[in-house]
Amino acid sequence: MDWIQTKMPNLADAMIPGYPGDQTFTFQWDLTLAAGQSVNFAFNKTLAPAPVTLAITSEATNVVISWSTNSLAGLKLRAGVNSEPSASWQVLTNVPEVLGGEYQVKLPPSFGAQSFRLQR
Repeated sequence: MDWIQTKMPNLADAMIPGYPGDQTFTFQWDLTLAAGQSVNFAFNKTLAPAPVTLAITSEATNVVISWSTNSLAGLKLRAGVNSEPSASWQVLTNVPEVLGGEYQVKLPPSFGAQSFRLQR
């Protein structure tokens, strides 16, 4: 055990990478066991993404849908005619712009109710 301790670097107590997306974490301990001793480890690490909030505003002749750039990576903006689970959600092909820490998609106003959501 001592040989492993001297060869292992100290690990940082931080998420890697430090931005949204896939994350890596490790556990590190410093322990010396005498002959005949044993130790048990139980590892439980849960990572849950923060909820993402969509904002809808108007700008001149467009509707602007925005959400934080700190949200999960790879989310796609989808539109549907209602918010029912059985609704037909279409991925919008508009590429979001990044402005002031937010993704923004500008759309022309449509007639009738429309719902929006983010999904991978």
